[in-house]
Amino acid sequence: MCKKELEFEKYANMGNTLAHLKKIDEAIKAYEKALKIKEDKDVRFNLELLKKLKKNQTRKIKIKKISSKISNKIKVRISKT
Repeated sequence: MCKKELEFEKYANMGNTLAHLKKIDEAIKAYEKALKIKEDKDVRFNLELLKKLKKNQTRKIKIKKISSKISNKIKVRISKT
């Protein structure tokens, strides 16, 4: 196995491990490094999956913050009447 292939395998495996540990940002970076070395359909799939997951998590956090603000305002209005 040549040096580039070993580097690719290292980053792909790191991405897999970090994804299992729920370290999404770090896993994305590892997959991106692997893909800079060579294109691979499985690594590409994993990368896109994590990017979608991250996007959905960001949306959920924003929704929770908005819901919390609305909930707090409703409670304040209810308690004043």
